[in-house]
Amino acid sequence: MKENKDINIVIDESMIKNIQEFEGVKEEITCEICYGIVIKPKMCESCETVFCEKCINNWKKKDNSCPKRCSNFKIKDAHRIIKSLLDKLKIICSLCHDEFNYETFLKHFPECNKDNSLVKCPFCPNCKIKISLIEEYNKLLKENEILKNKIKIYEKEKEKEKEIEKEKENDNKKNEIKKNKNSYKWKKNQMKNNFQLSNDNKTIIINYSGCWNTYLLDYDFVDEKEYYIDISFDTFGIILNHMYIGFMNENSKILTGSCICSYFDNNFYIRIDNQTINEGKNFFNVQLESLTNLKIRFILDLKNKTLEIKNYDNNNKYGILPVYGKKFNFFVQKCNMGTIKYSLLSKN
Repeated sequence: MKENKDINIVIDESMIKNIQEFEGVKEEITCEICYGIVIKPKMCESCETVFCEKCINNWKKKDNSCPKRCSNFKIKDAHRIIKSLLDKLKIICSLCHDEFNYETFLKHFPECNKDNSLVKCPFCPNCKIKISLIEEYNKLLKENEILKNKIKIYEKEKEKEKEIEKEKENDNKKNEIKKNKNSYKWKKNQMKNNFQLSNDNKTIIINYSGCWNTYLLDYDFVDEKEYYIDISFDTFGIILNHMYIGFMNENSKILTGSCICSYFDNNFYIRIDNQTINEGKNFFNVQLESLTNLKIRFILDLKNKTLEIKNYDNNNKYGILPVYGKKFNFFVQKCNMGTIKYSLLSKN
C-alpha cells in the first residue's frame, strides 16, 4: 500500500489504550517540537533529543541548529530502544476505533483518512460533521504556546511575590530588633540595696558592696525569635573581683536571693573576673584587670535555643551557650567593693 505523504498523522494520549504503560515512557517518545507522540522518530546525534521526522525537517528549513541548542547538530534515525517503546503502544484509531500497534497504525491511518484529512467528531459517534485534523492540531499548538507563556508569566510573578515577602520579613525582623533594643529598661522596684536608675531607666548605678543582690530587666523573653541586648559597664575606682551578666530561665533559684556563685544550671551568662577559673557548661569566663567602658552584646536565639556573647566594639566572640526553658530574664550581679554602672545601649 502506497503511503499518502500529504496526510498529517497525529497520535495523542486519548488514542492510547495501554495508558499506564505509556505514562512510564512518555518523556522518551514525545517530540520536543510538537510535544506529541513522535511520528517516524528522528534524534539529534549529539544530545539524543527525539523529534518527529516532519517536525525536524520543517524546523531545519528555518533554523539549521538543534532546538535544544546543543553543539554539532546532526539528525539521525532514532535509537532502536525508542522504536521498541513505540511498538509497545496499543493505539485506537480515532476514525474506525480499531486497535493497532505503532507501525501498523502509521500505515493504516492515511488509508482510513482518505477524505482530505477529515476526522469524525470525537464527541458524538453518530454525528455527520467532520473536522479538519490539521486545523485542530495547529489550533492546539497555538493554545499550547499561549498556555506555556502564561505559565512563565505566572512563575515570574510568584518569584517577585516571594522576593517582596522576603524583603518584608527582613524589614520586620530589623524593626523588631530595633524596637526590642530601644524598649529594654531596668526594673524600678527590685527591693535591692543602694541602686539608682537614670536615662529613662536604661542605666543602673549600683553602690552595694558584695553579692547576693541580682538586678533584672523589666522584660520577659518568651517568643521564639532572636533578641539582642547591648550593655556597657563602667567602674568608679574599684578593684574588680567578679560579676555575672546573662540570662536566667523561669526555673532559676537565683530569684530567691542566692548567689550565682553556686552555678545553678538554669543560668546562662558570662563571668568577668580578675582571676582565671575553669569555664562551666553554662558560662564563659573573661579575665580582666580593670573594667572601663566595656561593651558586650548578648544574642538570645529562642528559636534555636542558643545564647551568643560577643565584644560589642570589635565583634570578637566569647562563645555560644545552649539554653533551655520557655521564659527568660536578663540579669546582672556584682560581687565587689565600690560602685558600678550598667547602661543599656540602643545602637543598631
